[in-house]
Amino acid sequence: MSIDEAYAIWDDVDNYKHGYISPSSIQRWLSDFSEFNIPFEDLHYLYNCFGVNETDGRITEEQFIKVLAGKAPLSGDEDEEVDGKSAGKWHFCTKTKGWTKH
Repeated sequence: MSIDEAYAIWDDVDNYKHGYISPSSIQRWLSDFSEFNIPFEDLHYLYNCFGVNETDGRITEEQFIKVLAGKAPLSGDEDEEVDGKSAGKWHFCTKTKGWTKH
């Protein structure tokens, strides 16, 4: 999955813009938008997938994007100027160890 697709899903699931979501939020989103139902007793798999402590139950934006998109391939040198093709796209910066948008 591309980084843009992962962020689009994040924006859809985190519709209240809290900066975090819960596995039950993902469960509801999947049920509403894809008619895929995860039983309540199987939510612990989402906790494991995102590396979430079940007592806190929060999946951060960074955790969500990392699991869904992984590391996007870098296109050449990170210090280059942005060309027309990569403008507005996300990439993983190895220097800052984070996602940045051109």
